[in-house]
Parts: sequence; C-alpha cells; structure tokens
Amino acid sequence: MKSKTPNASIAVTGVMCCPRPRYVKDKFPELKPTAWINAKAVEPKDVKNKVVLVYFFSFGDEFSETAVSHLSYLHKKMRGKGLVVIGVHAPSLEKEKDIAFVKAQAKKFGIEFPIAVDNDYCVWKAFRNQFYGQFHFVDDKGTVRHTRSGDDIAEEVEMAAVHLLNESGKKVDLGPEIDGVCLEGDWYVGDGYVELEGPNGSIDLRYIGEGVDLVLSSPKAKKLEVTIDGEPIAPSIVGRDIIQEGGKSYLLVGKEKSHQVAREKRKVMREVEMKVRGKGLRLMGFCVVG
Repeated sequence: MKSKTPNASIAVTGVMCCPRPRYVKDKFPELKPTAWINAKAVEPKDVKNKVVLVYFFSFGDEFSETAVSHLSYLHKKMRGKGLVVIGVHAPSLEKEKDIAFVKAQAKKFGIEFPIAVDNDYCVWKAFRNQFYGQFHFVDDKGTVRHTRSGDDIAEEVEMAAVHLLNESGKKVDLGPEIDGVCLEGDWYVGDGYVELEGPNGSIDLRYIGEGVDLVLSSPKAKKLEVTIDGEPIAPSIVGRDIIQEGGKSYLLVGKEKSHQVAREKRKVMREVEMKVRGKGLRLMGFCVVG
C-alpha cells in the first residue's frame, strides 16, 4: 500500500496491511504434551461446552511479556464465564526443554493459566501451528474457528474470545466493533479513500456487530465476489445489495454508494472478503450496524 502525497489521510478506519487469519475448522485435538504446569492435565471433559484460547510461545527470543500478561488478565476475568486459556510452551532454545526452567519462568511472570510443555512439538503439530505468538480460538462445540498471530492484537484477541462466549450463550456485553481492514495488492492511499492501482487485489474487513455496509465506487462497473468467514454469504444474513449466482455471492459496484453486505439479528464476529479484478475500485468507508 502506498501514498503519492506526504500528508495523505486515511478516512477508512483501521486500514492496514496484515496477515489474514486462517479459518481452520478443525476439531480441538487431544493434547499430549511432555508435561503440564499449573494443571494436572487438560482433558476433553475439562473444555466441553467451553471456549478455549490456545497460545503458542517460548521463553526465548520470541517471548512476548505483553501477550502473556494479557492472557493472564483474560484468564482471571473470564474463566468463570466459560473461557479456558491454555499456553503451549514450545522450546526455541535447548535450555527451555528443562521443565524446571519453564516452571521458574512461569512463576517469574505470574502465569497462572495451564501451560502445556511441548518439548516434542506434538501439540504444535496437532494444531498445525505456524508461528510463535500464534493464537487459536476454539468454540464451545470444540471447533477451531480462527487463528491469529502478532504482539499488538490484544484487543482483537479479547474481542474474539468475547464473541465466542456470547455465541455459546454467555452474556458478555459487547457493542459493535471494527477490528480493521486488510488490503492486499497495490493500493493508493488518498484523502478519504483507498484505490486499487494494480490488476488484482482484495479487501478483508473484520467486525463484530449485526451487519456491515461498505461505501464503494468504480469508474467502470465491477462485479466483486464476496465471502463471509470464507464462504458465500448465507441467505439468512445476506444484505440487500448482494447478488447470489451459481452458489457464489457478488456485489455490483459502479457509482459511489453505500452497499449493504450483511444483516442478522445478533452481534457476531465476521470477516468479509472481497476479491477485486482490475484497477480503479475505491473504498471510502464502512459502517458496522448494531
């Protein structure tokens, strides 16, 4: 993403380039670590009908005290509301294979949530984990719904946990929230808009609410394929401006207008992705409903 003017402002809240979360849709695997710290073991019965947040880390160079501190906060704040926080310690240095060392570090940083000591990377492989600092979000039905990685995503992690708790029937207050827009491709950042300059690109918007509208325009009419959570938009939540054809969802964009993409009767966390073919598409803004 680039700007041709030194003082170009971004009216589209939260525009950023970032890795897209992976929608895994795997089942929560059986955990077979080398040892457990702060728990005898976490069995399937212990997480039944609960939301689980799994975090992979090490106490080596990749260690993030900020992330661990926030997880400790979530553990204390939400364990009584159905959230289970599990840290998976996978050694990045030889000395980290010493369980006594891991215990000492956990005590040093005040970690009280369960830690799976994964010296053989069995849990890492079971989750198909890719990075240190990666979060895996598991819903109350035992399905891995999302993965995210990064040091500065504490708010997003909390939003995702709260959403899954609400979805499971817990009453955790949450108003409409916008997490951000991820742009892929060659985008120009103008004064109050972003415009695709390359031949191909995509817009990826994450939000929590009852629906979302996007203000878009294109000098030439464009037909954009749109998905929600990696799938065509379900008829029960499809917005009035969405066209359903051949099992796929599309948005027709021409003159500037607000396009209704999705509506539903409850607050949920969603990810909308639009694939853009051909330069000229502009995104001027968006609105989360509810």
